[in-house]
Amino acid sequence: MHRSKPPDDPIHDDSELPRPVGVILVVEDDESNRRLLEQILGFAGYQHLSATNGQEALEVLDRAHVDVVLLDLDVPVLNGYETAGIIRARPTTAAMPIVAVTGFAMPGDRELALSAGCTEYLSKPFGPGQLLEMVKRMLALAGIQ
Repeated sequence: MHRSKPPDDPIHDDSELPRPVGVILVVEDDESNRRLLEQILGFAGYQHLSATNGQEALEVLDRAHVDVVLLDLDVPVLNGYETAGIIRARPTTAAMPIVAVTGFAMPGDRELALSAGCTEYLSKPFGPGQLLEMVKRMLALAGIQ
């Protein structure tokens, strides 16, 4: 039997615990990968938005506050390289941290992602801890945490 905590129970009141701060945009066309990233971020307490291609990502950035972009490089419409370049070219997003989250893991892929405008590179597969540590680092870089 599951019992809910009493509303005024100071022992179980976690309202004063620090919560992660930051809005993360997940740009991933593969639904299962996108859901996994969203779950990891959500369980860690981060707010997140999603886009399934580069054009959608740019539209989200036009209308919502975002602190960090997790960008799959192999998305349709505008690929991740093109999307990163456009994000860098816009004055409002030029300094935004962008993490290439990709299955591209051949020699030179990291350098291509960085030269396209990505701040960092995270090769799939990776663990939840690696992802969350990268997000924390990027938020710190953005002056958020």
